[in-house]
Amino acid sequence: MIPIPVIGIGQVSALGRGIDAARAGLFRQDVRPHESRVEDSTLRLPVFTVGGDFGHPIRSLGMLLGAVQEALENAQLATEESRQGLRIGVIAG
Repeated sequence: MIPIPVIGIGQVSALGRGIDAARAGLFRQDVRPHESRVEDSTLRLPVFTVGGDFGHPIRSLGMLLGAVQEALENAQLATEESRQGLRIGVIAG
């Protein structure tokens, strides 16, 4: 197996937008999701919707693009020039 370094992380979750919001949310005494609301679902666990506008008509795609942009910035790969000749993988879930 070839080791693959992870050099950038981006996140959108019920704890908020971005790594800093998620980190702060994980260690808060009040663990209720930030800017989100509980949705009706057939799942046995609560399902949350993250509040706000994500700048894309397809909401989930906007969330993904926001997380990818944060990961690229985190990895110092936010410009086309910085990505020249690199292979970049994305994991979303």
